[in-house]
Amino acid sequence: EPPVESMAKRILINVMLFGPGGGATHLLNLCSALVKEGAEVTLVSRYAHRSTPLMQTHRDIPVRVVRTPFAQHRRFYRFSTAWALLVWPFLLGGKKYDVLYTWELSPFTRFLSRFVVPGGRTLLQRIGEPLAEGSFFDPSLVKLLNGLVVESHMQAEAARRGMKQQVPILALPVIGHCFSPPSRHGHRGNAAF
Repeated sequence: EPPVESMAKRILINVMLFGPGGGATHLLNLCSALVKEGAEVTLVSRYAHRSTPLMQTHRDIPVRVVRTPFAQHRRFYRFSTAWALLVWPFLLGGKKYDVLYTWELSPFTRFLSRFVVPGGRTLLQRIGEPLAEGSFFDPSLVKLLNGLVVESHMQAEAARRGMKQQVPILALPVIGHCFSPPSRHGHRGNAAF
């Protein structure tokens, strides 16, 4: 008897999108790969600059994008967060996700984790500078994590020092590497993203 097909994995991605760059390129490639493998991807963002390649191509991949009316203006980030807390439960509704992939570890991560199925996974992607010496992650939030992905072994070591609990850490040294990144205004040559 043939095996029963498993349902598509539902992935909830929480990020701030500042425009083209290494992290945005990684996210575009990640979403494309997940969808190609049959996942259903929903991206939520309280700030999403329109020049970010994923914001211009999400319908083609396809990725569901949920934003707030304030998502284009960073100065309204607090309003954007309040809107998300009030409205997103209705927009995300009864859907439950297998994985929450987030670029932040904050009380907002706790809010989004309620949309993850029991036994689901929460993964933190830490980009940018390593955690400063003497800094640490909030232990009540670290408890939410099933894994941490970083850009370098140096970041992995800094993260290990900053966590009170054991969380698996994966260093992917060329995570944002790309050979021909788009410029900051969202164009490469005559091609618009």
